Amino acid sequence: MGSAVGSIFTGPFSETFGRNAVYIGTLLLFMVWIMASALSPNIGAQLTFRFFAGIFGCAPLTCAGGTMADLWTGFEKTYAFAIFFAIPAFGGATLGPVIGSYIGTGSLPSWRWTEWITLIMAGLVTILVTLFLPETHPDTLLSWKAKSVRRSTGNNMYRSQREVNPQSFWIRVKTSLTRPWRLAFEPIVLSMTVYLTIIWAVLFTFLDGYTSIFRMTYGISQGMTSIMFIAMYVGIVVAAPMVAVIYTWTLKDTAHQKDTSRPRPETRLWSAMWGGSWAIPVSLFWLAWTDFVSVEVREITGI
Repeated sequence: MGSAVGSIFTGPFSETFGRNAVYIGTLLLFMVWIMASALSPNIGAQLTFRFFAGIFGCAPLTCAGGTMADLWTGFEKTYAFAIFFAIPAFGGATLGPVIGSYIGTGSLPSWRWTEWITLIMAGLVTILVTLFLPETHPDTLLSWKAKSVRRSTGNNMYRSQREVNPQSFWIRVKTSLTRPWRLAFEPIVLSMTVYLTIIWAVLFTFLDGYTSIFRMTYGISQGMTSIMFIAMYVGIVVAAPMVAVIYTWTLKDTAHQKDTSRPRPETRLWSAMWGGSWAIPVSLFWLAWTDFVSVEVREITGI
């Protein structure tokens, strides 16, 4: 719920203040709430702190699409979005439980270490982003360039597009916050939003479903249960070659266009048509039909 609330603001703010201001600012506040969660005295306090951590921790997922759009053309995003964002992002969601499953049971006996390790990793990422990630938002970069040229030449005639048609700060914020809601009711945007909602719901239900099936039903240990999540990452890796196929299709599709940097929007649907449309229901039925309480599963703990 915190991530859902935060995404309403982080995406639009990145279009107003620039990408890095949002990335760094939200990461710093995310670490504050993760630290509060680690020190929480009871479950109520932890849930509250985790909610606020979700608000500020959603920025990398919410704003990454904008950053990708800054860096790559429409044609290049055919492979860049999948390789540099989608596969690593889903890999984190599936491999994270493998790491977290052994916290609280082994040499790190306290559940609080799940928060401390998250805090340490967030700190490292914040340092890397601050030192090495350049700003990519075009309007912000042009404003910076115009100020630099005015400063070096003394000529105040140099202006960026944003400065040529100036808007007050609050008008810019209002425009950024309301634009997603206006787009949300466009039929194609609404359809894709519903589709992605189902995809994410299935993914994160699996994260809980594995625990219900393998630990609660079959009695496998917490650590070995989370090893099962590796199967999801195997599926992601197996599907990766599909990027090359769709890239080839897109290349052929745009060969007859004047502007080859902007593929037809319909080409973006090939991944869903040839992957998610049939693979997800097949996998759900596969899991359901092979899950029986009467089946005994034995965990091999040694050789």
